[in-house]
Amino acid sequence: MAQPYEGDSSQQNQPGILGRNSADGVGVNGESDGGRGVAGFSKTWQGVYGFSDSNAGVVGESNGLDGVWGISNSKQHAGVSGHNGAGGLAGSFDGGVHVTGDLMVDGDVSLTNADIAEDFDVANPALETGTVLCVGDDERLRPCSREYDTRVVGVVCGGGDFRPGIILNRNRTEAARVPVALTGRAYCMADATSAPIRPGDQLTTSATVGHAMRAEPSRAPGAVVGKALRSLLNGRGLIPVLVTLQ
Repeated sequence: MAQPYEGDSSQQNQPGILGRNSADGVGVNGESDGGRGVAGFSKTWQGVYGFSDSNAGVVGESNGLDGVWGISNSKQHAGVSGHNGAGGLAGSFDGGVHVTGDLMVDGDVSLTNADIAEDFDVANPALETGTVLCVGDDERLRPCSREYDTRVVGVVCGGGDFRPGIILNRNRTEAARVPVALTGRAYCMADATSAPIRPGDQLTTSATVGHAMRAEPSRAPGAVVGKALRSLLNGRGLIPVLVTLQ
């Protein structure tokens, strides 16, 4: 059985062990049947350091646990800390991110998608995107079915090419729920049968189930779901609106 090799150096800039591969192979390889494949320790500096001229400095990969696991025993320091000396991104994620604690942001939050939504209990989850919803006596939402309904809450989000930027109250529950746009841009089912809709018109609930219609200003207060951003001169259709409950 080969004996483990121990390297030692008393020179500040000389490594205790140097591994080099002049081809495309690995410079240093560590393997273990039960413990850590490679362990680094330092009393005053980084335990492990990786650097590359043209690729990732450190890569972590696992078939059974996290690819990279960071732990800090200091309240003042992060378990994983990313920095960019050139002013670019300090962290980049291709996939979802799960945060169990608080999220603190000192700068701006930029979101690609359009509206702020919230999950609500609904009487029937089989709702089309863009459906205008009102709250019932049982606190569940249903498609609107009468004109100027002050119980209007919002629009089922996700219509057209708009997606919610933020979804609030996304709790796991056995009740049927859908995300409802409360503010921002969303596509809305509209009915222009009684009056044409033009950009800037206030929209309210209509007697056509789940559809909005142009509101008369004198009757609008308390029943406005939003403001039209596109014309619908006749018939029914899905149009972008600025959801502004008032």
